[in-house]
Amino acid sequence: PWVVDPVSLPSRGVPLGDGRLTEALATELLPHVTLVTPNAREAEALAGFAVETIADARQAAEQIAALGCRSVLVTGGHFSGEAQGTDLLWDAGDTYELPPSHVLPGEFHGTGCALSAAIATRLARGEPLPDAVKRSKAWLESALKTAFAVGAGAKPVNHFAPAEPDA
Repeated sequence: PWVVDPVSLPSRGVPLGDGRLTEALATELLPHVTLVTPNAREAEALAGFAVETIADARQAAEQIAALGCRSVLVTGGHFSGEAQGTDLLWDAGDTYELPPSHVLPGEFHGTGCALSAAIATRLARGEPLPDAVKRSKAWLESALKTAFAVGAGAKPVNHFAPAEPDA
């Protein structure tokens, strides 16, 4: 399984590339991947329209999947209101809304990278994609609950959080 986190428009900070990066992702990389995990801003760039709601995320995921990848996980850290933190998984035509157990206060960085790596690890172990995403999201929530400040910026993910937070 090949999992790609675009990391082109991070939650905080400046874009990490120009339009050519998005075009290269769409034409050269996505047709070969199992799962792509864009945040809402990256989904906007790939789909070509604003992604502000779960309905927008569903439509964007369908358009991104049409580029050739089997599955799309639009992460919802940028959503506001009731949708805040809700991820949308589009898996070969099936959709799953994955709300957080609760929204954590504060700012974090590295969440998309950590989530995609956790999903890739679970897929490599043979877990079905929806289960791998749900269990990885649960781990990430645990890793954010136990994150600690380092310096004066956003908190980094606590990668030492237990892999099975409910255990």
